[in-house]
Amino acid sequence: MFVILWEFDVKHDCEKLFTSAYSRTGTWARLFARDAKFREVRLFCDMAREGAQPLRYLTMDVWESREDYEHFLREHREAYRELDTACAGWTTRESHLRSFDADVP
Repeated sequence: MFVILWEFDVKHDCEKLFTSAYSRTGTWARLFARDAKFREVRLFCDMAREGAQPLRYLTMDVWESREDYEHFLREHREAYRELDTACAGWTTRESHLRSFDADVP
């Protein structure tokens, strides 16, 4: 299993758009689901920052392997870039935190 963690600072007036796109059934999950090796996306809200501006969220994308994720990126590069551009205005910061290979012996 391969896990990718992203952190976002979301503009308050864009929270509904952001959470809709990044939820388990949102636009990102539907794009990733074009590949059978995609497992799930999870969205987390930083409750310690509740009411703060901007709002902080974390996403976790889960794939069968790093190779499967990289294959998806090659095959769907343009669609990924278009969706990333469409969502960029909803945040003040986006940061790739880490990627992990899980279930490593």
